[in-house]
Amino acid sequence: MKIDQNIFQNSDFKSIYSRVYNAESLEIGTLELNLRCNLSCIFCSREAHVFKKSENLILPEILSFIENKDIIVFCGGEALLDSRLPYLLEYCKKTGKKTALISNGIPFSDPKICKSILENLDFLTLSVTSVDSKIYNFMTDSNQFSLFQKGLENIMKDPHEKNLHKSINIVLLNSNINYLQDIPLFFEKLGMHSVFLYSLLYPIYLGRLLDFPQEFPNPTSEIFQKNLMNLCNLLKSKNKIIRFENMSSCFIPEIDADFVDSEENYGKHSFYLKKINNKLISYTRDSIVGTYKKSFRCESCLKKNYCRGLPEVAKILFENKITPFKRGNKEK
Repeated sequence: MKIDQNIFQNSDFKSIYSRVYNAESLEIGTLELNLRCNLSCIFCSREAHVFKKSENLILPEILSFIENKDIIVFCGGEALLDSRLPYLLEYCKKTGKKTALISNGIPFSDPKICKSILENLDFLTLSVTSVDSKIYNFMTDSNQFSLFQKGLENIMKDPHEKNLHKSINIVLLNSNINYLQDIPLFFEKLGMHSVFLYSLLYPIYLGRLLDFPQEFPNPTSEIFQKNLMNLCNLLKSKNKIIRFENMSSCFIPEIDADFVDSEENYGKHSFYLKKINNKLISYTRDSIVGTYKKSFRCESCLKKNYCRGLPEVAKILFENKITPFKRGNKEK
């Protein structure tokens, strides 16, 4: 399907998926296939969960969950590490479902994986830390920037790439805050349509970042706000969609975003499935809205009158009483 680019000039939409397919009543299912990953990003919230091998969703659980959904979003961990993904994408296509994938992109460095995934995919979101090799390798605690680049090259060469809606996620930390504008310029040749910005404000995201407190940006600082405003102005000049995670723009009322996660309403039509400690956790977006609004951050939030609460990961952590642990203390 060729996506109408004019759709993305409209800034009042509630969901990219709904607008692309012109259906406000779509049912969207997001699957956390597993929590395994090929990176060890310093900001990763996976380690806020107590890892156990049994946390991978099994096939009957997956098929039961996606049965009545219109759009299926696959994520992880790194969903591309799950060997079942190509077959699941093919199954979704045959049954008339649209598919989306959130990935760090590194597995695409294998041309066979790239082909098997993109031929049945509709939406691709790449999680990016930096396009500077040193910053990238530090923030991902790896030495895989060259594989990341190779993955992008393979995506651009693939004949199915032109029919994809492509977006990128950027996590804002002190290591990359001065180099934000380099990222969309780097991705311009990939033809990405939208950018999702995250700012990880303690204690919303727990896990490895607790070992790197120097990386938490101060959203009220002049440097943070200046770099974020410059990035947004650049994206707007190139007609890119800007989306913010709940807390990213709370301290900057002048931000010209297309939509903010806390203000966006997927409503009862958006469903989630996770498996933590061998327990299936299924919920709707409506079930988490406004549930955990109170934190010391919310009191100073400039948008607190209509902020809809914390990211969904906070609810999972709090509701299941999962204790985060420090690096090196991971349970077996």
